[in-house]
Amino acid sequence: MQFSTLLALALSLSTAANALSGRGTIQKRDCYKEGVVWGNDKAFALNAIADACNDPNFAERYYTANSGWIVCKDLPNNRRVDYKIYANKARWVNRGECNEYLRFEVDGCPQGGERTWYDVVFSADPGQGSCANPETD
Repeated sequence: MQFSTLLALALSLSTAANALSGRGTIQKRDCYKEGVVWGNDKAFALNAIADACNDPNFAERYYTANSGWIVCKDLPNNRRVDYKIYANKARWVNRGECNEYLRFEVDGCPQGGERTWYDVVFSADPGQGSCANPETD
């Protein structure tokens, strides 16, 4: 076989393996341009992701089309973070995906953000006030 044929075959197999494992490319990603910044609360927000993703209502579950769930976690200094998963199409969301994609939105976006991954939106949004008493951001 020619090198170009082998390369095309390897890429096809890689794409197929990624599709079977639930991995693929990001369909859309946006960092928020306004609102509360993570600042010193970023480490707390990163640590709270595992707790949010262990909630059986949030991850390790099947989402029907056009459904979602929000988990709010309190941060220090009268602040909070809202983690959201929203499925545009019916899909299973596991804890690994939940942890990985929410971490990107905290770690990679100073004011939080969201990404769409195989028709599922993962978002992390910092805010003022506690989960019990949110303030308008």
